[in-house]
Amino acid sequence: MGQSNVYNKKQYENGDIYSGEYLNGQRHGYGRYNWNNGDEYDGYWENNNKSGKGTFKKAQNFESYGDWANDMMNGKNFCKYANGDSYDGDWVNNQKHGQGRYKWSNGDEYNGGWVNNKRTGKSTFKKANKLECYGDWLDDQMNGKNICIQTNGDSYDGDWVNNQKHGQGRYKWSDGDEYNGGWVNNKRTGKGFFKNADGIECFGDWENDQMNGKNKCNLGNGDSYDGEWVNNQKHGQGLYKWSDGGEYNGDWFNNHRTGKGQMKYANGDQYNGDWVNNQKHGQGEYKYFNGDQYKGTWLNNQRTGKGQMIYFNGDQYEGDWFKGQKHGKGIFRSSNGFYYDGNWLNDQRHDEGKNNSV
Repeated sequence: MGQSNVYNKKQYENGDIYSGEYLNGQRHGYGRYNWNNGDEYDGYWENNNKSGKGTFKKAQNFESYGDWANDMMNGKNFCKYANGDSYDGDWVNNQKHGQGRYKWSNGDEYNGGWVNNKRTGKSTFKKANKLECYGDWLDDQMNGKNICIQTNGDSYDGDWVNNQKHGQGRYKWSDGDEYNGGWVNNKRTGKGFFKNADGIECFGDWENDQMNGKNKCNLGNGDSYDGEWVNNQKHGQGLYKWSDGGEYNGDWFNNHRTGKGQMKYANGDQYNGDWVNNQKHGQGEYKYFNGDQYKGTWLNNQRTGKGQMIYFNGDQYEGDWFKGQKHGKGIFRSSNGFYYDGNWLNDQRHDEGKNNSV
């Protein structure tokens, strides 16, 4: 016949105490072990090893209840930590491994896969009063596909690397704005499509959360821009088309027409030349829809400085201009042969000058 368990209480030289069942001189069956550092195990034993159901208390650290095998937590265990955190789930060799729910004292919660004490696999993660995510984890961080919804109504559905949006993903803002495209280290980077609630739609290049590079945008009001951007501003070369039929093709600087550019107006006028802050400024040639042509200097959108005007009827003026009017020294030649070389004031001849009729 086999031996039966016997009950005994033993105090070890180091101060540990065991009260419970023995078999063949080994802790076997039910018993309580108190360590000299304050730790305590109350449960079942097999051949001197904690094995079976048991409650373990680690002094000033945590308390667990569940399954043990080979002196380690193996199976289902519920653990509560001194800081208020808790874990309810699978364990393998004293490590969270399998499926389990971890709750932080601040209200955060993770429910999903674990491997070697780290969150790994499919899961649901809730961050208190902030967001909820469902998807893939690896090595304690979001890695792979995840859908995250924030309490403010924003959402992200896409790739993650080490807890950062990285790869391809769609972000929707609660106000109706949306971005679908590339991400690098939590920032919109790469090819992307953006639209907002006002009807603006852009597709092209992004870097560091802003449009940088080539982008084509429909601006919601019928206008469009196809060209270069720097930090969300039209900057470089670009074609802007207005809903009324006008268009500008040329240089941009900080969202303004600045540099060389050609403007085609809705009424048929055309300008090709220098621009500063959206105004004709510098040297440029203007062709009016009625056939008049001006070539010369511009200042703040007006003919100012030296310039030549050729009128549709054949008349010509070459000389000084000020705020769109002939002003200063200038020569006028009419198509019928009249000639005047002299001073001008507010678009009118100001003295006799030199004149003749041919």
